[in-house]
Amino acid sequence: MLNDLRSNKIEKTDRFLFIAEGTKFSFLLTQKEKKRFSLYISFLLDYPRS
Repeated sequence: MLNDLRSNKIEKTDRFLFIAEGTKFSFLLTQKEKKRFSLYISFLLDYPRS
């Protein structure tokens, strides 16, 4: 189960980085900021829309 959660998180992070690379935004961020921001994006994606 833990592996499933990990791979899911990695998938979301990869998707964010792909979007960021595509918009030429990622090079403005350090690796640390990228990680933090991708976690924030993952939170937004997970947040249920009402």
